[in-house]
Amino acid sequence: MLVQLAGQRETVSEGEARMLSPAPMLPRSLDKWLALPRDLDRYVSDHFGLRAELVRAHGVLRYAVLLPTDLRVLIGRENWLFLNGDGTIEQATGRLLREAAVANLPSAPKCFRRA
Repeated sequence: MLVQLAGQRETVSEGEARMLSPAPMLPRSLDKWLALPRDLDRYVSDHFGLRAELVRAHGVLRYAVLLPTDLRVLIGRENWLFLNGDGTIEQATGRLLREAAVANLPSAPKCFRRA
């Protein structure tokens, strides 16, 4: 808590490549009052003390101890992570051939060209 109070307020998280939530303004309408708890929660979540260090430690521990929770994520050599969305791994290894896409290429092999 002392680190949070004494620390400098950042507006951007370089490690997460995103803008951090700004401090909520004093509400002036009923809608703003109703949104205040959510806005405060976002602000405190983004600006608590030692946040950057804890987010980094969480990422390191998560992949050191647990497997990724997303089944599309594959762990390769030297613990590199690969996203297998839309069959990218199968396509890269030649197990998936997108014949329609290949046929539309200007220099497509003759066997895949449309008649």
